[in-house]
Amino acid sequence: MYIKAFQKRYPFLKVNYKRVGSAGDRERVINEMTSGLFNYDVTHASEAQVSTIIAAKLPHVVEWEKLGVSKILIVCDTKNSYNFD
Repeated sequence: MYIKAFQKRYPFLKVNYKRVGSAGDRERVINEMTSGLFNYDVTHASEAQVSTIIAAKLPHVVEWEKLGVSKILIVCDTKNSYNFD
């Protein structure tokens, strides 16, 4: 549903959705990213993986408003935010 809506709004961007379900696959993705291989533009991590991802300095701050995302859709939880610097 979300991918269809995204593709309709941004037909010039191609979405290749791949669910990485197993712990081994998720670990492989993190290992690839820490070695500089980025096959994914967007990922979701489990709570157990957050410290590994932060230690590898993988998160990037995204300024959603500058990308045209409505303020209504932006959720900023400063209480649970991390300093990635």
